[in-house]
Amino acid sequence: MKNELVVKDNILINASYNLELTEQRLILLAIVNGRESTKELTSDTIIQIEARKYAKSFNTTNEAAYAALKSAVNNLFERKFSYKEYRGSVNKEFIVKSRWVST
Repeated sequence: MKNELVVKDNILINASYNLELTEQRLILLAIVNGRESTKELTSDTIIQIEARKYAKSFNTTNEAAYAALKSAVNNLFERKFSYKEYRGSVNKEFIVKSRWVST
């Protein structure tokens, strides 16, 4: 990921402090893959991360990348974060809770 710029909102940065390194790397690769996608991203968009891309991006073997991703995916599915969202003409504050990944 030498030349790929990833920009995250402060809410995501703060939430990512609770993630393990492999989980953070997986999120970063998902952001890069999503940005490179020619399709519009929606909540239904599937983003796939291949072990060989992880291995190349983070200078590890394909086997080590596969093992790291397998563990990270399982952990990441269980992790949640929350953020504030303001809605309506009165700008009412809501707390939104979300998972890092949905499926």
